[in-house]
Amino acid sequence: MSMKEYQYSVDKNDIEDLITFRSTWSVCNVDFIAEEAAQDYWDNCDGWEASWPIKFYIFKERELIGSRIIGIEVEPKFVIKRRVEEGIPNLAIRREEY
Repeated sequence: MSMKEYQYSVDKNDIEDLITFRSTWSVCNVDFIAEEAAQDYWDNCDGWEASWPIKFYIFKERELIGSRIIGIEVEPKFVIKRRVEEGIPNLAIRREEY
């Protein structure tokens, strides 16, 4: 499949500050294009600092083709940190000293 060039803006329908990215999806698959725009925003535009959900406006050749509100699913990672006390071995748990 050939890559197609799209643009998006975040939280505003404004063609002045469009961000360009590439996708294999055709124009009729705006949902998937919007998901890829959200991934691009996360990876390349400090999207991890944003307050989600976010409304993405999707453009093709600077013409609006749709907008979608994209949420984010986060998988938590739990880590045990224990204070290392002198004289008490804790070999079963990977220790981090602090």
